Amino acid sequence: NRHSTDILSFVIGTKCDLIQSGTPQAVKNEEAEAWAARIGASVMHVSSVTGSGVEEAFSTIFESLLQKFVQDFPQ
Repeated sequence: NRHSTDILSFVIGTKCDLIQSGTPQAVKNEEAEAWAARIGASVMHVSSVTGSGVEEAFSTIFESLLQKFVQDFPQ
């Protein structure tokens, strides 16, 4: 296994608002998910224009960091 369990990794696809308006994706979802799986990362899609997925992405990252901290530094 090439990735470390000590590192939290996330692949965040941006500009998902363009996809919804019909603009072709530069990287297909399947390709991003396959790469993320190879490096042990989670995949999320966000848009800074519409705000879609942004709160969920930050929440997921925060919750993952908190869970990792509790795991590494039990009381």
